[in-house]
Amino acid sequence: MAELGANPAFWVSLSRPDIADIVFTLPPASQSAPVTEDYLDDIARAFAAEIDAKSPFTAGYGARITNGWMAKVTPMGCGAIKSALKRAF
Repeated sequence: MAELGANPAFWVSLSRPDIADIVFTLPPASQSAPVTEDYLDDIARAFAAEIDAKSPFTAGYGARITNGWMAKVTPMGCGAIKSALKRAF
């Protein structure tokens, strides 16, 4: 990345009037991938883990809350709505 930034031609190319067209032809904009609820859940968990990791006081908080609630509702027969409950916490 440092090499790219050191190249004056790179900065000149960013001022081209057709830069948006160029960018939108690059992958992944020119490709699409299916997005499932599970995939979005994975992304949300990754963000939550990142936020939790910023402080030793919050580290793992999100996972502990989710796991605690899952342990409480599973014996109550709420297994069918587990993924919705995980999203809530």
